[in-house]
Amino acid sequence: ADGCCRHTLNSQGNQRYTVSFKQHDKNEKLMEEIFKGLPFEVKRYKNKSQNTSNWEIHSKQLWDYLSQFGKSKEKFIPLEIKSLPTNNLQILLDYYLKGDCTHTVNNNGLTISTVSKKLAEDWQEIILKLGNLVQLSERKITYDKKPYKLFCIFISNNIKNVRYPKPLFEKNVKLVFCPELEKNGIVLTRRNGKISFSGNTN
Repeated sequence: ADGCCRHTLNSQGNQRYTVSFKQHDKNEKLMEEIFKGLPFEVKRYKNKSQNTSNWEIHSKQLWDYLSQFGKSKEKFIPLEIKSLPTNNLQILLDYYLKGDCTHTVNNNGLTISTVSKKLAEDWQEIILKLGNLVQLSERKITYDKKPYKLFCIFISNNIKNVRYPKPLFEKNVKLVFCPELEKNGIVLTRRNGKISFSGNTN
């Protein structure tokens, strides 16, 4: 959730492949427990002024695997993980939220933010599989004097199926095509980031 893959040279001029995880010190025990189950040596570098630590693993094998999932704006969750059973997807979401410092929780619900549109869409798919309707929105932000697009996933505590306030097309449209389904007439749609279950037209 909060980490990176770095490829640099060490002080001797040798290639160094680093996987780094930045976490608040409140997650210290959680991180230690996770790393106990991994076959890698882990080094911790404490940032006293921020109450955070960088946990680093120097492994080309792990770097090769994780770096394929893209940099900040291209991050994604691979299909084989999105296809896991729902109990595994719930674990993935739970631990992502433990490690992600940008999500917010209030009386209205949960919001997950990312600069990667693909990652936001992947979370929308996963959370839908977990039984929650979730909406995706986009807004512009400025960080370090640079403009960014921020994609926000919102899970409302009281979310209901979307009802569009006006027709999606003009009245003079003569032909409307509906998808043909094998088992029922309910289809899942997404329009402007909003997911809804809909029936076919009459």
